[in-house]
Amino acid sequence: DAVGDIILDADGGDTIFRDGGTEYMRLDAGSLGIGTDSPDNKLHVNSTSSGVIAKFTGPNSYNAESGLEFSVGRAKISGFLNGSGGTPGTSLRFYTMPDGGSVTERLRINSSGRVGIGDTDPDTVLHVAGDSTTGGIKIKQGAQIAYTPSSLANHRQGITFENTNSGHSYGIGYGQGGKLKFSYYDNSSTYTELASMGG
Repeated sequence: DAVGDIILDADGGDTIFRDGGTEYMRLDAGSLGIGTDSPDNKLHVNSTSSGVIAKFTGPNSYNAESGLEFSVGRAKISGFLNGSGGTPGTSLRFYTMPDGGSVTERLRINSSGRVGIGDTDPDTVLHVAGDSTTGGIKIKQGAQIAYTPSSLANHRQGITFENTNSGHSYGIGYGQGGKLKFSYYDNSSTYTELASMGG
């Protein structure tokens, strides 16, 4: 065929790669197996020893990215080298894309082990940032409680605890007016401020 092409045609069988009589890789109906003779995905890597199975490396330079893309490039996980330091450390970053939007960083573990959700420069062990209706942490049991949007800014700027078996939700957080608020919300969309401090 074309000059420079190398074509392997098993004519309906598997294409097997061996070294010294030991099989290391197999192409089976479009699925590639490394360390397995029965790949069940497009790429199936198997190891019989404990440890790192696959390694992805990029440039050893400041701010260099090495990552994997998923879902037609609309989600990815990347490791980044830091932008300074004699031997720069790394961060691990997770990206997704909203409907009709662009690929956006959602979570970062920085080189100090701090985790940022919605924040690219976490300054505590866990740093969560969001907007006026999603800027908090929710701990819940059961399905979502129905909220009235106008009250979300008061109730969910912090930590909320929900139990849909009882239809109740309690919140502790920084609400409107610059106050720390303790609030209660029930499944009939009744918002009650139990206490507030500061402001």
